[in-house]
Formats: sequence, C-alpha cells, structure tokens
Amino acid sequence: MIARSVWGRSWLVALLGGILLLALVVLFVLQPLQVAISAVWMLGFFWFVGGVTKLVSLFFDAHHWGWKLVSALLSLVVGAWIVFPDSQAQQLLATAAVFDAVAFIWGALGVLSGATWLAAAIRARSWLEALAPIVEVLLGAYLIANLFTAALFVPYVYAICAAVTGIFLIVAALSARLRR
Repeated sequence: MIARSVWGRSWLVALLGGILLLALVVLFVLQPLQVAISAVWMLGFFWFVGGVTKLVSLFFDAHHWGWKLVSALLSLVVGAWIVFPDSQAQQLLATAAVFDAVAFIWGALGVLSGATWLAAAIRARSWLEALAPIVEVLLGAYLIANLFTAALFVPYVYAICAAVTGIFLIVAALSARLRR
C-alpha cells in the first residue's frame, strides 16, 4: 500500500532509477577510480555553477552581500580547482581531499552523536546503554585520526548505499506495478 501511495502511476520512474543506481554500482566495481573521480568532478561542477549563480544574484539582491560574496568566491575557487585541474595528479588530489572531508565529517558526527548519547546514558545512570555510544565515539575518533585510511572506504560506502537503494527502488516499483 505504501509503495502505491508513494509512486502511484510513476512506478516506471522508480524502476528506472533503481536500474540506473545498480548500473552505477557495476561501473564502480569495474572502474572504481574513474567513477570516484567523476563523482567528485560533478560535485565540483555543482559548486562552480553555484558560485556563478551566487555572484549573479548579488546584482539582483544585495542583502547580506558580504556573506554571498564570500560563499560565491569559495564555491568558485573550490569548484574551479576540481573542474579545471592542471594535471591528473591535481585531479587525484581533489578527489582525495573531498573523500578526506567526507571521512572527517563522518568521524565528527560519530564523536558528537556518541558523546550526546553517552551523556544521556550517564545521566540516566544506564551503564549498559553507555557501551554503544562509547564505541561510536571511539570509531569517530579513529576516522578523524586516520583520514587517509577512512577516505579509501568512502566510495565503497556510497556504492553499497547505491546498491541497497537501487534494489529497494526496483522492489517498490514492481510492487506498485503489481498493485495497480
């Protein structure tokens, strides 16, 4: 019932989305470095276009112009650094930098989430419930301390997520189609 209410007559869109995600996973398995570089390039392109858009918006709305200008310049510089690399080495460096940033964010979220959960468990004097957040804090700290190693796994985590999402989309689409 949920699949029908979500997808309705557009079940084919969900099916195509699931198939495309699984195709991306196959590409990743066959060419992981090229897929990772391409994904980071698309992110850089998004940032570059966003920077141009923010600069243009200054001419139409100067409200908070300082923040908009800083944001636009930062987006342009980072986006251009990724989209227009001087060499293949710079392209690989940009990919590694983005994956390092993602790994750092995952680590920081693990530390912060675990710390807040740990504080709640301590406050409730539930020492057994404190074990999981302690592990979460330690794993987050490990990610931050070992960014290079953690960054190597970022593309694989995204590939696994894409595979699971693709499978669920296909199942939801076929379920919606059968219920029509």
